[in-house]
Amino acid sequence: MYKIGFNTLVWSAVVSDDQFPLLDKLKAIGYDGVECFIGAPGDDAYTRFGQHAQSIGLETTAVFVVDPTQNPTSPDAATRAKALDRIKWGID
Repeated sequence: MYKIGFNTLVWSAVVSDDQFPLLDKLKAIGYDGVECFIGAPGDDAYTRFGQHAQSIGLETTAVFVVDPTQNPTSPDAATRAKALDRIKWGID
């Protein structure tokens, strides 16, 4: 069965508790999941966002970018290691 999600970048690139009513509405109209942009450092806002989504039955995904110092295809091993750390952080 196919699932349908919605990316919150339509409304904001910032994840905050202010988006909880939006998540509630997306769930109420039938969406299966929600995707957010991970751009700011720190975990607190993303943790709360994920916990709220989970509490109402929405699955979550995320999108983020890496800068040139975190290039996973760089020939430099240290740069690739930074990329791996960033990707692991994004997954967490």
